Amino acid sequence: MGKRNSEGSKSRTKRRLNTLKGNRRDSTCFYCEGSKVKVLQRFGLPESCGAYNCHDVSGFLYNTDIFSSCFNKFPGCFLVALISRAIYNRNVCSAGWSILSGRPLSGGRMESVMKLLKILIKNETVLCVAFILAVLSAFMVHPDAAYLAYPDYRTIALLFCLMIIVAGFQSIGIFAMLGHFLLKGAGSVRGLSAIMVLLCFFSSMVITNDVTLITFVPFTILVFRMSGKVEQILRLVVFETIAANLGSMATPIGNPQNLYLYSVSGLTVAEFARAVLPYAGLAFVMLLAVVLIGRDEPLLDVVVKERSERTGGEILRQTIPFLILLLLCLLVVFRVLPYQPVLICVMVVVLLVDRKLYLSVDYFLLLTFLCFFIFIGNMKRIPAVSDFLISVVQGRELLTGILASQVISNVPAAILLSGFSTDFSALLTGVNLGGLGTLIASLASLISFKFFTREYPNRKGAFMKSFTAWNVMFLLVLTLAALVLE
Repeated sequence: MGKRNSEGSKSRTKRRLNTLKGNRRDSTCFYCEGSKVKVLQRFGLPESCGAYNCHDVSGFLYNTDIFSSCFNKFPGCFLVALISRAIYNRNVCSAGWSILSGRPLSGGRMESVMKLLKILIKNETVLCVAFILAVLSAFMVHPDAAYLAYPDYRTIALLFCLMIIVAGFQSIGIFAMLGHFLLKGAGSVRGLSAIMVLLCFFSSMVITNDVTLITFVPFTILVFRMSGKVEQILRLVVFETIAANLGSMATPIGNPQNLYLYSVSGLTVAEFARAVLPYAGLAFVMLLAVVLIGRDEPLLDVVVKERSERTGGEILRQTIPFLILLLLCLLVVFRVLPYQPVLICVMVVVLLVDRKLYLSVDYFLLLTFLCFFIFIGNMKRIPAVSDFLISVVQGRELLTGILASQVISNVPAAILLSGFSTDFSALLTGVNLGGLGTLIASLASLISFKFFTREYPNRKGAFMKSFTAWNVMFLLVLTLAALVLE
């Protein structure tokens, strides 16, 4: 009797899934239906899903390529997918309950958990490291009321607000419209390359380096394919990555490390500008030089159709709330307004305008910040460790910022080193220049790598050679300039 009920339940579940799939033939992901996110468009998947079905709940979760892409670029969707998968699969669901209840896991359930853990470690390595460090440090400094003072709540609140506002602009299609508009002015391959690189350089100052690359790297690949200039894609994607990382250093909201250091350091606008603008200016000149060298070629007519059917007035009305929220956040950044009322305002407005934007927030980045705050706070309370780190960092902020970024990336390096330094200007310069060099020096660079290698899986080695060579060249020139100006 129980077996028949179980089979009947499975049959009903299968019929419901088939109904859902039948109602969603437009390639809309089951988990992202509420967000109107297209799997093939949002996650950069191939037009043909091949052996797997984008709408298949089990296939979505257990196909590493799809799941990893979703996890990395749309963390909120990952959480929804995980919950939904647990509803339809007893292995994952009961595995979770077994963990919580302390019951032993069966072989299948353990395998499910291990798959999830592997994906988590692969896609959020920095978070995992930060969590382990925070836990280990808690054994040395037992949790108490002082833990509540560790996090910089202002930075976390601003990061949350800016991420959700930028997601709002993306949902409207502002960045794509900008790219289409600028594309019309390109008359040659050189002109188009310069436009795309400068677009990444300047847009990263406002929408951050990772969002810039998520937006414009796929657009670049599409346009150059349509123009027949496929051989130019690798070099251009590398330059776009460098442009986004270096352009983002020019403003306090350009990247997370800038936002954090500007928040905790008490630097004035003038001090911030002196720390980063000379190198941003030099980077701008270098980017123009490398893009404009070489033989130019005419550009074939490329027509990229606008996907949006909305009128200009409608788009403007949708944009105004997010522009106002961005202005309020900027006033918080420059210490004109307190962050608490602005945070509440952003949460309420987004809830009223488009609550689905909450899924677009990179909650894993926020958790990473929180874990590092706990680790650093505990290290400061251990005199021997604190004294050693201060002796290593102080007076060497520029070089330690650059070197640490090559190993743990520049955002964690900024958080870690800031606890043991007083020269925030040098540290700010170091972690921003440190975004050059290795592929993990700036986690935003991984976005370009994944986009390119997904389209050209046989050219991973070529990308790494070109990326490393150009990054090291830019890093050496800018580091020498920093040492001279220091």
